Amino acid sequence: MLCVATLLATGTHPVAAADRQDPDLADRVYDRYRARDASNESGERNGPRVSLDQAVNLVRRSKPGKVIGSSTQGSGSRVKHRIKVLEESGRVRVYLVDGQTGRIY
Repeated sequence: MLCVATLLATGTHPVAAADRQDPDLADRVYDRYRARDASNESGERNGPRVSLDQAVNLVRRSKPGKVIGSSTQGSGSRVKHRIKVLEESGRVRVYLVDGQTGRIY
């Protein structure tokens, strides 16, 4: 305990030494956190880029049949939209649409 107090009192603490070596470090760290917060506010990381309605329209335009149901699975950036389509043959097909890219599986 005495050793730690001596290090802090003499200013030879490793963090204090790093600050003296790079005076712009705090500004760069602050800028990085502000950029991360800005990307979170714009929805780049948190929510889906493709809404459920957009996913239904993507499937409707690209796959034959009638959409009979839809739901969203997952949360955050791992959202998948589940779209049920009734084909003319009577078969029900389920498509997954990636909430970030809009890719249909």
